[in-house]
Amino acid sequence: MRALQAVAPEPVRFIPEPGDGRPRVLLVDDGLRVCRALTALLRLNGWSVVIARNGRKALEVLAEDRGFDLILSDIDMPVLDGYGLATQVELCYPELRVVLMTGSSSPDSGRTDSRSLVQVIGKPSTAGQLRAMLPPGRTTAEWGRTGD
Repeated sequence: MRALQAVAPEPVRFIPEPGDGRPRVLLVDDGLRVCRALTALLRLNGWSVVIARNGRKALEVLAEDRGFDLILSDIDMPVLDGYGLATQVELCYPELRVVLMTGSSSPDSGRTDSRSLVQVIGKPSTAGQLRAMLPPGRTTAEWGRTGD
């Protein structure tokens, strides 16, 4: 039986200054603690972060704002899970990279989906793992510090 966990509030939107050049990530997770921890880690490493609490909310954010470099999403969420989100992103935003996270020790951890822009990683993740998720073409200076 799954333990109850706190549901994250509505999306917290951080709008960077125009042209600030930081990579932008749409963080999708229903766990409040996970969102807080990953947001802190990502921001410390130069990312601009927007949060959605499930896949459906993420699609709503994407409909308003297509300026993301990466979607970092939990797999197991209510309403629309990470795999469902990745499928919708593939159809509507095929150039956008999706990284799915799982806290389980499933055999899917580390597996790359048939779509080259979807990857599955374990939670928790290190700063180095998250930096490695940037789309090609970004330089170290564009995403912040080089050390973990």
